Amino acid sequence: MVGAVILAAGASRRMGRPKMPLPWREGRTILQQVIHIAESAGADPILVVTGSDREVVEALLHGTRARPVFNPAHRQGGMLSSIQAGLRALERTPVQAAFLMPGDLPKVRPATVRTLLDAWAEEPARLVVPSFAHRAGHPVVIPRERWPEILALGAGETLRDFFRRHRGEIRYVVVEDEGVLQDLDTPEAYRRALQEKPQADGGIT
Repeated sequence: MVGAVILAAGASRRMGRPKMPLPWREGRTILQQVIHIAESAGADPILVVTGSDREVVEALLHGTRARPVFNPAHRQGGMLSSIQAGLRALERTPVQAAFLMPGDLPKVRPATVRTLLDAWAEEPARLVVPSFAHRAGHPVVIPRERWPEILALGAGETLRDFFRRHRGEIRYVVVEDEGVLQDLDTPEAYRRALQEKPQADGGIT
């Protein structure tokens, strides 16, 4: 019932090199770990939106259930254009919701994603957002009936603008998972994350 859109089209400027193929744990790269999280949560289909370093990113999908969706507007359109590319591809499937996840959040627990999807199943008209330490994070779950509004967003608008307009329709799910806030944008953040002890797959409230 729920498909995943993993955003992996960025140029990794702050990292200084492509970050999706950087090693993570258990023999996976950062992107492969995020795909593993989506697979473990039962998402189907799993779409990875590519842009910069397209060939490198697409090679990382071998052996996974994910398939690529190229965003030709990734340079000028930013993250919104990648979200739109992923949702357009999902429109051709029968799923009733999408969870959107940046490709550089490998610390999110699969149990966290399953909890978010369960929350959406209880209230399928609501937008579902994880909250850790009173801060909203990712991934987010968006019901299908809201996709057209996101697809209609224009230049200068962001997904944040969409969420502001629908503030009263958001269900915040409190999780004991700091990974929902920890994207790996810089070499320092990457090194620090590798040095930290992995979180157990649990601790949802």
